[in-house]
Amino acid sequence: SRFGDRTEEEWNAAVKKIQANKNVASIILDLRNNPGGYFTTSIDVASDFIKNAVVVSQQSQSNTQAFNSTGTARLLNYPTLVLVNKGSASAAEIVAGALRDDRQIKLIGEKTFGKGTVQDRVELSNGGGLHVTVGRWLTPSGSWIHEDGIAVDEEVSDNAETSEDEVLAQALQEL
Repeated sequence: SRFGDRTEEEWNAAVKKIQANKNVASIILDLRNNPGGYFTTSIDVASDFIKNAVVVSQQSQSNTQAFNSTGTARLLNYPTLVLVNKGSASAAEIVAGALRDDRQIKLIGEKTFGKGTVQDRVELSNGGGLHVTVGRWLTPSGSWIHEDGIAVDEEVSDNAETSEDEVLAQALQEL
């Protein structure tokens, strides 16, 4: 649901289960309503789908720094679809953008939130904090998605009046 403190441990356990189950033929990565979280964790998750490529670049006033996949690519050979919506932001958008740009993985659902800025937290003497925007992040293709979001390849909305998850149903049909 977010890229937080437990994500790395939970993600590694899920990947091991996928690899151990010979009946798994494809993957649906559901990033809907994922507000993001830790930047480095987004690189790690994307790295399980991408081998030796740029996941994201950070552009500041003085330079641009590329962050490459770690080369693990444990899930590289699985057909994959990614589900996103307007609640998919920040680190979730980094993963979705990297998978789409590098492997042409299809995004299904709704356009993402559009948080394409890099922020540093400054601790204040009174115990408070301040988030300062210090740059922008770009997808591997060089797109800055801030305020625009990432458009989906196939737009499908969930109908709140039904018990079916229409987005997931569409993804299952595609696979």
